[in-house]
Amino acid sequence: MESEDFCSADEDLSDQTIDKDSTDENDTINIGFIALEDLDPVVVALQREIQSGNLPRDHIFYKMLANALEFAQKSGDPQTQFSHSKDVTLFTETLAFHGKDRVMNLLCGPGFKGQQKGGKYTFHWNDWNLPFVPSKSTRNKEKAGYATKSVSFATDGIAIKPGLQFDTRVKNLVGLLFPVDLDYVKMNPSPKPEGLKTEFVTEVNCENVTSLDNRLSLPVALEYSGKRVSGDDKVDTINKRVKQLQIYLRCLMQDITTEMNVIATLGESCTSHCSECLECQSVCPTCYEKGHKFIDSVLRACDRCLESGSKCVKLLVLVWTAD
Repeated sequence: MESEDFCSADEDLSDQTIDKDSTDENDTINIGFIALEDLDPVVVALQREIQSGNLPRDHIFYKMLANALEFAQKSGDPQTQFSHSKDVTLFTETLAFHGKDRVMNLLCGPGFKGQQKGGKYTFHWNDWNLPFVPSKSTRNKEKAGYATKSVSFATDGIAIKPGLQFDTRVKNLVGLLFPVDLDYVKMNPSPKPEGLKTEFVTEVNCENVTSLDNRLSLPVALEYSGKRVSGDDKVDTINKRVKQLQIYLRCLMQDITTEMNVIATLGESCTSHCSECLECQSVCPTCYEKGHKFIDSVLRACDRCLESGSKCVKLLVLVWTAD
């Protein structure tokens, strides 16, 4: 039986063998003393914060510190198979997204730059500012499943003269806010003029999407409106257009209903809905393992992309302007 105790470095080391009140002469207890240097004040303060519960182990600071120390001890030996923490990698990827490469180089420091590629690296603290910062190649392996391309949405309207005209191609009477086909004529043989006056199209709005860097501008929709347009109608139109714009191209090519090359749905198949997340108002454990960070289905990678392992890129409308 062997037990260990700690004493300061100033005390002498000693090994003692104590009889255990046994008739067997070989039945003894070996007590060993191991010298332990005085702990650094930073280590003491950190241990107190952890033991008191003020610093939980799932906090990003704790994870970054643990990741940095493990990197310093294991990165030089390929046999240890060191890998960065996923949470730390995603956190630094967020810093890289907002701060770009210059900020990441400042946080990281020279690192292993100058050492021979491949084989065994030698870690030196003087070459690193914050060792928890993974390299760019490492961060690229842990991309979140949801990404956005920010755009602005603009509408510009023009007034038109009310009127009706029969379209021989689609076999409909155009000029009203609702389709007028043969079935409507049979059901309304004598429509009231007072009711039709409010249903005439009096304005056409051309809707354009422009990237925030102003490198691309593309007309995407036409909206026909009458004389009476309420605020609720405008909000419904904006929500409809935003949902249609956020449909991922891969989903659009596979399972989105179109009519004459016009998107006719709101992209219900290009979403990820979780009732448990909405009920708890937080990301459930199952969705968190999938990589979701938000409870709103609009801000989540769709189920189709998650199953195939591809990144779900959606347009994010940051600005809506109207003339």
